[in-house]
Amino acid sequence: MRLSPIRLGCAGFVAAVLLWAGACASALAQTPVTELSPAQSLSCLQRPERLPKFPDWRSGQTSQRAGFVRVMMHFQAPDQAPRIELMANTANEAMQDQVFSYLCWYRLPCLQPADGVVKAVQEFSFRASAQDPVPVPPDAEPEAGPKSCLVMPRKSLSIWSVGHRLSHVLVEARFAAGGAAEPEIKLLYSNAPSSAEQAVRAHLAQYRMPCREEGDKAYVFEQHFAFLPEASVRPVAIARPLALEALLDMFENRQRLDAAFSLDSMACPFTLRYQVRQPALPNEVTQEGKPEASRLPLIKWLASQRLAITDETLLNRMFGTELKIKVGCGQVDLRPTSAAE
Repeated sequence: MRLSPIRLGCAGFVAAVLLWAGACASALAQTPVTELSPAQSLSCLQRPERLPKFPDWRSGQTSQRAGFVRVMMHFQAPDQAPRIELMANTANEAMQDQVFSYLCWYRLPCLQPADGVVKAVQEFSFRASAQDPVPVPPDAEPEAGPKSCLVMPRKSLSIWSVGHRLSHVLVEARFAAGGAAEPEIKLLYSNAPSSAEQAVRAHLAQYRMPCREEGDKAYVFEQHFAFLPEASVRPVAIARPLALEALLDMFENRQRLDAAFSLDSMACPFTLRYQVRQPALPNEVTQEGKPEASRLPLIKWLASQRLAITDETLLNRMFGTELKIKVGCGQVDLRPTSAAE
């Protein structure tokens, strides 16, 4: 089954949003961030330049003209090939041979004992080129961990002189020392005046995690501050969940997209959260509920796309907006219009 995207133009999309009212300075909830080592992020991954070759069905090696393979790689030593776990497969033996022959040359030379076993998911589609592997984040901290003892200042952040434009400040806070230490602050994005940025930094400098002890694993989160200059200028929030088909139809260069995913092999149906961060940053896609590694290739691909919205004012009002995406079962089979069957 091929998904048929619903036609939803830019005008229709704007009509589907609701204005969200907030205070002068609104700080959205913290978003925990998994801090990955070079090996865990696959930054040193070595692999062959030549991709697996489609078996020539005309030679009698295979009569199958399409198929995909999804694997989980387990890297256990820097100088060894990963152990391969087959997660899903619709390819025949000749296609699988191509994949496993290719994977036996993978190495992760920066792997350290402290990294443990590093996992990554990769899909190979024999209708298109191979996709890059996607790292699997280490198991998240339990709810009773450092997250439960974050202490914020009693006074809320309030700034009134931010001009006449909706302004955003997105920061990353990192707790790496003991409970009395303030977090390290990193500015990820800002279109606010420097005075607002300084106020955000001063506000976050008051955050503490009293339950931390020296040597604890670092805890990192992101926080978004939206500054509303007047009641008539507000961020937007999506009124209702969107189907995956509708999101696909909102992407830039929709007629030239080329991708194939088997949703049936991803524990469907499921829900994704799509946070708008363009044009300054890549959009962010996360899973709702229990995460499934089988969905990571789809998530990475969705995050790499951009919405077909060029209006700077609308994009500014949408920055940080989260769309809830309902993903059903079936197949995503997108081909450039000129190559569509």
